[in-house]
Amino acid sequence: MPLREAICAWHTRELGSQYEPKECVVNVGGKHSIFNVVSVLVQQGDEVIVPAPYWVSYPDIVKYAGGIPVHVDTRPEDGFSVKASVIEKAITSKTRMVILSSPNNPTGGVVPPDEYQRILALIGREPSMTELGIFSAMWNEHCSYKSSRIWLKTLPTTGERVICGPGENAGVVDIGDGWSMELGIIHRASTRNPPPAPAAGAGNAQAAAQTIPCGERMANPPADAIPGAITHDNQTEGYYIVSGGGTAFIDGHVVNGRHSTANPDGGPNGPGCGGLAVGSRKIELKVGDVLIVPPGVIHGWADIPDHVDYLSFRPSHGVMKNGWVNPTIASK
Repeated sequence: MPLREAICAWHTRELGSQYEPKECVVNVGGKHSIFNVVSVLVQQGDEVIVPAPYWVSYPDIVKYAGGIPVHVDTRPEDGFSVKASVIEKAITSKTRMVILSSPNNPTGGVVPPDEYQRILALIGREPSMTELGIFSAMWNEHCSYKSSRIWLKTLPTTGERVICGPGENAGVVDIGDGWSMELGIIHRASTRNPPPAPAAGAGNAQAAAQTIPCGERMANPPADAIPGAITHDNQTEGYYIVSGGGTAFIDGHVVNGRHSTANPDGGPNGPGCGGLAVGSRKIELKVGDVLIVPPGVIHGWADIPDHVDYLSFRPSHGVMKNGWVNPTIASK
């Protein structure tokens, strides 16, 4: 209760709002809130409509709860804003939820008020204030991307190669030929606030039943195994550090992994494997460094003292060898 009282006092002081502690919910981030809500409302076999592009966690959260994510596409000519007509075609007798992100992360697409009303009419009711409070995540009031803005301003906002202009904190650009979708996306990463571990019990068994294991299976992984390891089956990925820095890891092998097919072959990441990294080597990355990771090679972040902002891009196969780091790269 003291924490909720302090939060309400902060809102009154900083924003001039008036809330009571009983109206305050404390969590470890917007994704945690969405995870909790989906876990409560979505049952085995329920369908959840997720407009694409979407934040990467949404489909896996739905799957963890036993649900089935149903992806519906948005179009660049519509500003990546989902249409009620598209949602209507995806609704079935099993539809339990629509995850509507506006402004969208990562595209920045906003659902216009008239389109929003049409979507509400399809759903059959308006969200309650509690639901709006949970899903309207005005996150990190005093944590912004100030350190990235000088770099974001150097990126084109219009032009032949701009797939999507700046959204919440990112833009998408075509950086070359040879791939169906070669991206340049600004990410911010942190290892000091990891997501909570899933609870033991039926939830884990339910999630395991819906995923495909990958990598070596170990009942007792070594103490120095690094969590958060990923590999891409087909995609080469590059990191260009634009702000901050940290310790990345590459190589080794995946232990107790789960194979992801959330992104189709040729998508931003394509299918891949995620789990613990064993036998990896660590690399210190700072502003200006470039790291190239070929398909099938384990990579991830081991430690980020404060933050790291990086341009993630997917060049063609065989451009550079695994682990190559360029300490000085000319800005364009």
